[in-house]
Amino acid sequence: MRCHCKCRQCGHHHSGWQTWKTTVLVVDDEDYVRKLLQRIFEENGYSVVTASNGYEALERLTQYKVELVLLDIKMPGLNGFSVLERIRKTSNVPK
Repeated sequence: MRCHCKCRQCGHHHSGWQTWKTTVLVVDDEDYVRKLLQRIFEENGYSVVTASNGYEALERLTQYKVELVLLDIKMPGLNGFSVLERIRKTSNVPK
């Protein structure tokens, strides 16, 4: 049995024998780009979390254990550079 739960708030208690999928956070303000990247990553065995803007992306990082972030640079509101700066200050996502 495999548990692919990555939510820090689910209350699941996981044993060491369980395996995890790598989780990718896809951040883009264009819906079709998010859906395309999500499909490609999921077809290749990754777990995917999406966000449509920078503020959503920062919220997702508090909810999920993310190993990779794909970040659009030109987004309304909080642009990709600002999001990246905040991620590096508050997250342990590898550089």
